[in-house]
Order: sequence, then structure tokens, then C-alpha cells
Amino acid sequence: MKTQNALTPVRQVDLAAIDRADLQPRTKYKYKREITNLVQAGVNPFDMEALADYADRLKSSRKSFLKSALRILSAGEEMRL
Repeated sequence: MKTQNALTPVRQVDLAAIDRADLQPRTKYKYKREITNLVQAGVNPFDMEALADYADRLKSSRKSFLKSALRILSAGEEMRL
């Protein structure tokens, strides 16, 4: 699995779909935090094996936030197409 280091630029992720979602502010914060952590870890969310490996190392609550955040982001992308 590819990981970030000090010389690797961190990709920017459009979190607008989470901002638009009908969620409490604290929930939005947690969803954004999990997506940010995923990106900072250098995990490609389209690489199912790497994503599964990453998620397996998370606590169950964090895994749930990540799963929900990815669902919202993917639905947001579908709406833009």
C-alpha cells in the first residue's frame, strides 16, 4: 500500500457533498475528518483492496463514518454527471 511521506503532496478532495448533506455539524465534521485521514494515509478510495486494508485498522465507529462519508461523496459525484 502506498503511503504518504513529507515529500508527497496531499491531494485535495471536494467535500462539498458532505457540506450539502442534511446532517448535524458534528457529523459533517466526523465525515470530513475520516475522508481527510484516508487521503493523508495515501489510500486511493477506488482501490478496494487498499481501502479494505485501511478500514480494517479503524475502530468500528470510525469505519462507519468513513463508509457513510464515501457513500455521500459518491452520490454527490453521480449528481454532478
